Amino acid sequence: MKRSIFVLLAVAAAFLLVACGPPDGYDVAKQNALDAQAGASAQKANELCATEWAAAEQTMKQALEADAAEDWDTAMPLFQNAKNLYDIAKICAVKKAEEMNKPAPPPPPPPPPPPAAIKASLDAILFDYDKYAIRPDQLAKMKDTAAKIKEKFADHKFQLLGWCDVRGTEEYNLALGERRATTVYNFLLASGVDKAKLEKKSGGETKKFNAAETEAGYQANRIVEFVDLGK
Repeated sequence: MKRSIFVLLAVAAAFLLVACGPPDGYDVAKQNALDAQAGASAQKANELCATEWAAAEQTMKQALEADAAEDWDTAMPLFQNAKNLYDIAKICAVKKAEEMNKPAPPPPPPPPPPPAAIKASLDAILFDYDKYAIRPDQLAKMKDTAAKIKEKFADHKFQLLGWCDVRGTEEYNLALGERRATTVYNFLLASGVDKAKLEKKSGGETKKFNAAETEAGYQANRIVEFVDLGK
């Protein structure tokens, strides 16, 4: 009889111990929460996602307090909730770290260079030997040049350079080149070209466009040249 009573008491005690212990899955829920906390911490969630980390920590604190008080029914769902919150904080931290580690975008390409200034290319006016009057065969060219300066290159300035061939003294040719430039200058003014856009100068015989001592070579050097000075 005594032995039977002892067995019954032992069974009852074991039952009470089981009934008063944590419910099934409790230890797993607690460990999952602790693992999630460690994982979020490893991703620096406390630095990168402070708000999410604080929410998880507050829930974990409540779970541990209930665990210490052996309030299993309260602690278990808190551990489960803490795990979820730590997972959220971890995901947040991973995303922010990826954004921070993205390579900087390449600098924008430099702006294209400004278009090159268009320089006028105007045909030189030819002169006869020792003459500075405009030849009849050069009149059409002069009119065309005046029209281009007024219309196409209205915002450009031009220098009129008078040149001579090598025959004659340097002093004489310098003066002859000046007279040729003046003739073209006056023609352009009479054609309506703005005086402020023109300047004239003599180069005499100091430049050879053609070094051949032939009539063709001499002719190439008896000219008034148009030099585009730009805007």
